[in-house]
Amino acid sequence: MEQLTKDMSLPAYEAATAFLATRYASNCRPRTLDLYRRVVTKFVSHLGGMKITRARQVRPEHALSYLSKRRQAGVSGGTLTIERTTILGFCRWLSRSGQAPEFPWSEAVPRIMRDVRTPRFLSEEECRKFFAAVKHLVYRRERVGGLRDVAMIAMLVDSGVRAGELTALRVYDLDLADLSATVSEDSKGRRDRTVTYSQRTARLIRAYLRSREDQSADSPLWLTRRGTALCRVRLFGIVREVAKAAGLRDVNVRSLRHTAATLRLRYGATVTDVQRLLGHRRVETTMLYAHLVDDDVRQRLRESCPLDRIGGEDV
Repeated sequence: MEQLTKDMSLPAYEAATAFLATRYASNCRPRTLDLYRRVVTKFVSHLGGMKITRARQVRPEHALSYLSKRRQAGVSGGTLTIERTTILGFCRWLSRSGQAPEFPWSEAVPRIMRDVRTPRFLSEEECRKFFAAVKHLVYRRERVGGLRDVAMIAMLVDSGVRAGELTALRVYDLDLADLSATVSEDSKGRRDRTVTYSQRTARLIRAYLRSREDQSADSPLWLTRRGTALCRVRLFGIVREVAKAAGLRDVNVRSLRHTAATLRLRYGATVTDVQRLLGHRRVETTMLYAHLVDDDVRQRLRESCPLDRIGGEDV
């Protein structure tokens, strides 16, 4: 590493390789390492297109140029924010290791405003259609697989857990008597949290567990026919299949998370309650769902106007 620090003429691609090696040595999660590799590789390729071949030539305007090009390509604000953070980490490392001059990287490469999109969530009527389609899974597939999918989707709509959190559940994570489960937030770099679900979901999970051959508490909660843990890709496929059968468009696992948040607020939960349920760090993130139920508030206010209730003739 000392040799790297002294060598001011290190090629950009070699500097990128050295940076990725430091990330590997710091025990980053595999998915995080893959993110670093993809973003830094694209950034170095962009530098090459600008004839920037040495690490010492890298400047903040090159990072800005890369992010601008990505924005023009239609990349979302959320993805650009992640890529900006990754690139700044690489650039700061270049400065610290003597590969590039010192720059106020964060100030020189300003934050990117995220796209504010209205989350797709299911209305009550769409939820009824969705679950009507879910019920057919029990009869179209072999019984255990059908019961698993019904219970799994019920858990998604009730608790709003993320795909990775759902597929990582083990039997011992459940407390069916307390209607709660402990989910892992390792992928988000945070501690575990407790989520709740309904009596109906608990009954569906019990029915599924009774139908399984593997009754051990430390086994994955959602098993395939081969007895292995269900993966996220298969979960995505199941949700798409049900949505298609229900005649609903643009429905995925994230839509069900949005549905859980929106309907919880609509049925009386507070924003703080939903923030804890979803595991949001900032209440501002949860407030987006609060705006989705503003129409309900306006309708109740319209229906409760005093003069409409009192009656009488206009002047």
